[in-house]
Amino acid sequence: MNLYLPVWLYKVRYELAWGRPHSEIDTLVLDVLTKEPAALSTLCATFALPNPLMVEVLVTLARSGWIALDVASGAFRATAAGRRALDFRELPPYTHIEAPAPETLIVERLRGGIASRREVRFLHPRVLKDDSQFNEHTQVPGTFHARRLDAGQVDGLLRCDPPRWLRWVDTPALVSEVHWVCVHADVERGDLGGLPERWRRSLGEELLDFAAQAEGRGRSMRLSAESSLPTLPQSRWHPVDFLPDDLLTTPEDHAELLIHALRDAQSAVHVASAFCNPAVLGPATREALLGAARRGVRIGLLWGYEEGDKALTAVKWLKEVRAEAGEAGRNMLFNEEPSGSHAKFLFHDGAGQPTFYLGSYNWLSSPPTINKDSPINVTLRIRDHGLLSEILRTFAALWRNVPRLPWSPAAEHLQQIAAGLAERLVSAMPSVEIEPRSARARLIRDQEHEAILWEMLQRARERCLVASHKLGAKASIRLQPLAGPAAPEGRRAVIHYDQALLEESRLRDLVKTLAARGAHLARWPHLHAKCAVADHAALITSYNPLSADPFNNARDSREVGLLVEGGPIAGKLWEQFVISAAAESV
Repeated sequence: MNLYLPVWLYKVRYELAWGRPHSEIDTLVLDVLTKEPAALSTLCATFALPNPLMVEVLVTLARSGWIALDVASGAFRATAAGRRALDFRELPPYTHIEAPAPETLIVERLRGGIASRREVRFLHPRVLKDDSQFNEHTQVPGTFHARRLDAGQVDGLLRCDPPRWLRWVDTPALVSEVHWVCVHADVERGDLGGLPERWRRSLGEELLDFAAQAEGRGRSMRLSAESSLPTLPQSRWHPVDFLPDDLLTTPEDHAELLIHALRDAQSAVHVASAFCNPAVLGPATREALLGAARRGVRIGLLWGYEEGDKALTAVKWLKEVRAEAGEAGRNMLFNEEPSGSHAKFLFHDGAGQPTFYLGSYNWLSSPPTINKDSPINVTLRIRDHGLLSEILRTFAALWRNVPRLPWSPAAEHLQQIAAGLAERLVSAMPSVEIEPRSARARLIRDQEHEAILWEMLQRARERCLVASHKLGAKASIRLQPLAGPAAPEGRRAVIHYDQALLEESRLRDLVKTLAARGAHLARWPHLHAKCAVADHAALITSYNPLSADPFNNARDSREVGLLVEGGPIAGKLWEQFVISAAAESV
């Protein structure tokens, strides 16, 4: 029988770039021409290069607008733009820019899966009006309501083959809410036709169950044991390498990191924090902000949830710092209204090395000093350019959530940085095979966390850890894989939290239920970390795994985490929160 799956259509505008970095000889020739004009023959003699090769260099520089031909003398000279280009540590690359036709993307409304129009055929109701099978019994109800997409979610679906790279990706625009995808369901064979492969895992079982119910029959064949998972992540896997030191787990690791980032950055510092509390940031943070702005560093500060007098105080302080910076204050960008983001990010480019920190630490509301009551956070340092490009496009989208802020220079700056990293990645692609990376990582957003946590705990065979700042009514649901009857023999399960939002009786019942299955639930004072471990996989995030979304505001809150499989990260988290903790308690 045919089933009809409701979908949304989005249009995404984007730009591609391609070209090559300027060579050292380009730089040397331009440097000579900034000192005095020179003819082609003079340049060939100076650099001992053949005429055709020097002509190629001059054409490249001329196309970039950095040199011009003096008609009167026949000599080449540097333009004002060429002189400015030499002020960079390396010449900006010579690139072409292309704006393809906007891409159409489809979001299915059962779980929120995304696909490109090349993968699926969608139909308008006017095409289906004469289809006798298109009725209320075959129309799958749409239960997914989060319409928000960001550039980082969709960049992997856009047509972009090397040597091109993504230069800019606009926020996807919703253009239709009335289209359908026709899926042919063969209940007896357990087969689905017309369904994109990327949707099959999350939708297959549910669609076949829906078809069986519509036909009034049962099912004897299952596609997998992973039916009825919540929304699965839409991001792609990135091969990466992490070192144990890339995981920050102590107050000492975090305390002065923002100040050091501001002092060391060459061109950019961007921060996302759930809260902004100037009273605890202190004069050292203020001076670091001023110093960075005066050096020409672009600074973006995005906060999420302050309200009332706290919001007014935060904005007043930020405006005072910007005013104190004088003309350099234009380099400081911040939101004046809550963004609704619970994500925690820090990006900077100290020593020319783009570095990103993602986790649970509130960069704008945590003091740069530590004491016995300092909270315990978990943050992951990321340097992989491919992964960074996706994260920065997602970061840019957070600025679009700020009320009455249709355009943000901070978001555009993040897009520019993402494009630069994508370009470096394309330029650095090796011509020979290199050793495989030790791990892979993918970005997890918003409601996707619930599915990932469930899947991690369901699959864990040796060890699992959950650390959550808060423990609320959602805990019993999200820990269900650990409380079920099929716990693997010998698996060790540990759950930590700090703030319990449950009644004491319900908390006691949860402790007993988990203990009966070999899982240990206990309070860890001052814990602010949000992470999970399942065997060799680790999730580091801003999302509280064991409580409802921040302030019960799922529609507008933004959560961002990273799932890492392989490498040393899962082992170090286990060491920190289980083995070391057990040793200290003895």
